[in-house]
Amino acid sequence: AMIFFFDMLTFIFSWAYRAVFFWSLHTFIPLRRGLPFRILAFLASSMFTGVVVYLNYLPNILLPLCEFSLYMIIFHQGKLAEKIMAVLIFYPVMISVNFLMQNIFSQIFFHVTGAPGDFGYGWTETEWMFSSILYALSRMIRFLVWIGVSLLLKTSLRRMRISLPMKLQLIVVLIIAVPTVACFTTIYFIPDQPAIVYPLCVVVVFSNLSCILLVEYLHKSTQEMYHAQKLKMQHMKNW
Repeated sequence: AMIFFFDMLTFIFSWAYRAVFFWSLHTFIPLRRGLPFRILAFLASSMFTGVVVYLNYLPNILLPLCEFSLYMIIFHQGKLAEKIMAVLIFYPVMISVNFLMQNIFSQIFFHVTGAPGDFGYGWTETEWMFSSILYALSRMIRFLVWIGVSLLLKTSLRRMRISLPMKLQLIVVLIIAVPTVACFTTIYFIPDQPAIVYPLCVVVVFSNLSCILLVEYLHKSTQEMYHAQKLKMQHMKNW
């Protein structure tokens, strides 16, 4: 009964995370109109948002990228450049958080229990219980992380897409690409040392978020400075 309870919590937090991710993406680039189309978009996005990322396994990195890109083209409005920027902002954070939650809690489980490596094979009821608890906990933390990301970037993402010049958008993409490539390369080429990847995943998350906030702040400050100078010149002309 307790295992079922924690499995239900896992299910709830997994779909709550998908809903938050979907909502965050929608605040950046609006969906195409029509309720049936939006329901279909949510179901389509759930195919790649919950991807499990393993070390030294390239399909689990590249396939969600292809699915994400195709999803943006089909279901969202906006220019192609904006959709590419959305993928490069959201995808690295999604992959990094998924990898951290999956790998860290798996390492904790096998280190504490000493259970066989094959999933479920020869596990005791206690080990199954511990696995269910850790799995639910990992999904809850992932959900809370994306709640934080959504609240932090809600205004910045919308302003960046609407008001940021294309040159600055390209700068954002290039800055984000550097830690992202480093992290994914490490995930693929270092199969036996996951702890090395953890700091890189954290860097990807914080660099993406910080870059967005910084660029949006600089652009806003420049606009305010320009507006203040314009008002000052108008005031001097009136005199």
